[in-house]
Amino acid sequence: MDGVLLDTERLAVAGWVEASASYGLDVPYELALQTVGLDKWQSKALLTQRMGSDFPYDEVRDLRNSLTKRMILTDGVPVKPGARELIGLLRSRDIPCAVATSTQRLRAVDLLERSLMISEFQSVVCVEDVEKAKPAPDIFLEAASRLGVPPESCIVFEDSGPGLLAAHRAGMIPVLVPDIGVVADEVRRLAMVICESLTDAIPLVDDATRS
Repeated sequence: MDGVLLDTERLAVAGWVEASASYGLDVPYELALQTVGLDKWQSKALLTQRMGSDFPYDEVRDLRNSLTKRMILTDGVPVKPGARELIGLLRSRDIPCAVATSTQRLRAVDLLERSLMISEFQSVVCVEDVEKAKPAPDIFLEAASRLGVPPESCIVFEDSGPGLLAAHRAGMIPVLVPDIGVVADEVRRLAMVICESLTDAIPLVDDATRS
């Protein structure tokens, strides 16, 4: 969802930097970038390891969430180029779709509702729905199960390293749509296709799903 359908990763990363500064702390932008694709427990482990065990993660995260929510209330939810068009194509072909996100359900549903996208998906699988977050395959396997589709028939659009690893481990077809996060070369190689945006993915999906 974040970074693929919705252009929210930029808000989140900037929010980490601004929120930590409010506490007199300096979380470098490059460190904040490394939280992309991680759930809250993984990002907490990363930030406390790098910033020290006394880093007030929960307080900074709460402030970051407030800052990003304020931006969204003011400017709306930014949708990534090609997202609505790609979903429209899939709907026209009766191809089921799910969101599988490391974001917690309350926030995920709120963003999808605000972007008027939630009705486009047969299922929304969030981090609370599985035992292990990305890069474990659990969240994608759960999404496939809910759609009634075998994993090997699923295409996964991902922008992050943990997401690509999870898709690969689930035995699915990983497509990388790069956003702001850095994906290591050895992980990028797991992608069957790399598209600069979902707009670029439309003709590929069109060809693959044409009856």
